Amino acid sequence: GLESKALILDTLDYAEACFPS
Repeated sequence: GLESKALILDTLDYAEACFPS
């Protein structure tokens, strides 16, 4: 649901913060 999508987006943001392209 929306919570799952939000969690995925948060994870992607976290990954970008840790591994900037």
